[in-house]
Amino acid sequence: MTRPLSEDINICYTLLFTGDSELKRGCHIKALLCFEDCRKSAGKLMNENSIYSYCFYRALRKEAQLLRILGLHKRAYRVLEKATKGLKDNCSSNEKLFVYLQLFDLSEEFEPLKTAWYFKRLSKEAELLNS
Repeated sequence: MTRPLSEDINICYTLLFTGDSELKRGCHIKALLCFEDCRKSAGKLMNENSIYSYCFYRALRKEAQLLRILGLHKRAYRVLEKATKGLKDNCSSNEKLFVYLQLFDLSEEFEPLKTAWYFKRLSKEAELLNS
């Protein structure tokens, strides 16, 4: 028999699914707020369970993509950089790879000196996924 999911995990997943649903309906701001809330909620609990790491990186990726679609590239870069700064989670996932890919791409425009560092980080994540 499996254990029921905690309330926090249910909240994170609900926010992710609601954000996706709002995005399909064309409600970009509502979707953006859902992804942001999910990222913030999961970020506080990442050390407890790898599910929160997955939720964090997925919400962060979707939030940044949506900001870029809306033309808010600098804001997307700041959100990505601030959210990933100082993280010490050992989760290796496609979502994390996509976050670093966006950081690499945006850093070329906003902070070219950090591009090499983000490329190293991206390569490291790719190696972890392949192993």
